Amino acid sequence: MDSRTDKSNENGEHRSFNVLGKSFQIRINDLARYPTSLLADNIRLQEYWRPSLHAYFFSRDVRIFESIILPFYTKFKSWERIKRPSMILLSEKRFQNELAFYNLLEYYQIDDILNNIFEHCTQSSSIVFLFSRLLIQKCLCQCIIDCISCVSCAMGICELMLWRCRERSISLLVTDIFISLILLWTLFYEQYSDKILLKIQFDMHSTWYFVMALALRHLLLIRLCLRDMYHLVDLLCYSGRLSFRVFSHFLLFLATVTFMCIWIGIILYVTDSSSMTNYSIDHRTSLTPSRYIYFVYHILLNVGYGDTVEQSILSFIMIIIMTLVACPLLIIIYRNLIKELNIVKTKMSHVETLHRTSFINHLRTKINSYHKSIVN
Repeated sequence: MDSRTDKSNENGEHRSFNVLGKSFQIRINDLARYPTSLLADNIRLQEYWRPSLHAYFFSRDVRIFESIILPFYTKFKSWERIKRPSMILLSEKRFQNELAFYNLLEYYQIDDILNNIFEHCTQSSSIVFLFSRLLIQKCLCQCIIDCISCVSCAMGICELMLWRCRERSISLLVTDIFISLILLWTLFYEQYSDKILLKIQFDMHSTWYFVMALALRHLLLIRLCLRDMYHLVDLLCYSGRLSFRVFSHFLLFLATVTFMCIWIGIILYVTDSSSMTNYSIDHRTSLTPSRYIYFVYHILLNVGYGDTVEQSILSFIMIIIMTLVACPLLIIIYRNLIKELNIVKTKMSHVETLHRTSFINHLRTKINSYHKSIVN
């Protein structure tokens, strides 16, 4: 038996697993009841061994592992069949793919909703279960939330369009229409973007697509959802040469963020790769450089830690050092950008924009004055 298996069998004949940073332990005797499953196969498990974690690492769904896989092995009397709980908010195909990864699909029993209706309709718990399954499968709640967000965003965009038409700013109108359509599309198809992210996360594909989409989404939300940005963009368009200094500082800020993410991400990738043994590196389980860049992006801009786990103490130390270097530098560049914006706002204080005057209120005033003239 491999030495890595010997390490995992310590502490009372338990085998340790790590699913996206969360640790689990299962007894070897419980795993032996299902020798064809992945968790009981010593040979196939070798490619998932991480020496720094002293466990087998899976980049899979934690909820399924904790609520389905773990109880299936650890129950005193086996379930014999796996049933899907109603709280698992994943598609049927995604759920079956997870079970197929662990080689447990043969134990899966698909629930029949019609049987729940006719056999348990008198029980309140079954009725609640039925409606919860229907809501989850049809995604009614998600559709309602998407419609509300789209309507609220569309109202703000319509107000902006009417203001552009009133001021006859054709170039700004075309730009706002293009950006607004992109934002509405990303808001309405947010659930499909989540599915793409889950596929990237589980299959270990490149994350360049999601990194660019996340950055674009942040810029669009800042541009279209903050009324102050309406005012600033209009002032920059009217200020002429003064806007070049602002744009130069803005481009410097974006370039610095991009450079920091790539630089720190590649350093973490190199340190983690060097810490792994030759036997533990596998193209299907090793993380790509783009995933480390996405990890650094979360740390610097979102004040989050992401779902990527560093594989060595050296990488953790590098994260602390690089963050202490990058954050003050970004703060200094951002402060200079704000100074230039304040200069433009001071010199262009006489310009009226949508931030100063709401066109909807202007229309209401015109309509009220028209009604008063008719009455008089």
